[in-house]
Amino acid sequence: MRWFKRISVGLVALLLLTVGLSIAFHQVSLAVNKDKFPAPGQFIDVDGVAMHYVCHGQGTPVIVYESGMGQDSFTAWDKFAKQTAKTNKSCYYDRQGMGWSGGFEGQLTFEDRALHLGHIVDAVSQGKPVVLVSHSVGGMIIRRYSLTFKDKIAGIVMSDSAHPNQHGLSEGGLTPLSESGSQWAKYAATIGLIRIKDTYDSWDKLDDPEEVRFIEQYSGAKYAHLVLNHARIGHYNTPISDFNYDLTGIPLVVLRHDPDRFPKNERFIKLNKMWEVLQQEIADLSDRSTIQMVEGGSHNIIKDKPKVALEAIQGLLAQIK
Repeated sequence: MRWFKRISVGLVALLLLTVGLSIAFHQVSLAVNKDKFPAPGQFIDVDGVAMHYVCHGQGTPVIVYESGMGQDSFTAWDKFAKQTAKTNKSCYYDRQGMGWSGGFEGQLTFEDRALHLGHIVDAVSQGKPVVLVSHSVGGMIIRRYSLTFKDKIAGIVMSDSAHPNQHGLSEGGLTPLSESGSQWAKYAATIGLIRIKDTYDSWDKLDDPEEVRFIEQYSGAKYAHLVLNHARIGHYNTPISDFNYDLTGIPLVVLRHDPDRFPKNERFIKLNKMWEVLQQEIADLSDRSTIQMVEGGSHNIIKDKPKVALEAIQGLLAQIK
């Protein structure tokens, strides 16, 4: 048994050495890149956390962009904001746990996120009406915001918005985030393993500052905790019947993806039919809505078809004016 003990001790030592090197690499990378990517905008304190936002231009209504789950606001919206800033003050922000905003402890619900959006809206609009533009999960935050602050909203554009009932209605076709898997991912991020993996995966792109910035902002424990929080609060499993969503009177544009962008198999055919119904449900929240299937657009319409999304925003602004 002596040989078994020696092997066990050796494996434990190797594991500890690997963890130690991973943590060291993580800390050195943080120190080296700390000042390379200064925040381009301003900060506001929300519940003790510094939240980052950027505004361009002047004019009302003020446009506030709300991001999806997987993109920081700069990546998703900076080009849009600079275009719409030609006629309207245009702002985007990082939710807590994303981009340049600080992280958070414990859990945040969609109601919390809506209240955080409210702080940003108040800071940038100064009482003027706002147009809210969202992608994916951002649509759910806007809907929750509307429950309390409907009177501040001049219009809404939702790009392939998530739906509170999408996982339940998909009958297993859409899989919610795993809490246990997200917890292990947070452990891995905390000791630097996610950073090592992301650096390796992007090895041939490390001369691109944007690639390095993405690794910095999404390889650490801050973002991993956000994903874990998303899993713990039930992802999208919030029964819509529990809330009286009503966007009556508010101009609303709903953009949905092109089913032909997805594989033509039984699972995706069923999911796309369900998604069409859910997007129509969102459009039906307002008596002043239009819904558009974006030809060639995947779920990430704002990346695939930015011109179409921009035209939808500009069309809504023209309708308001």
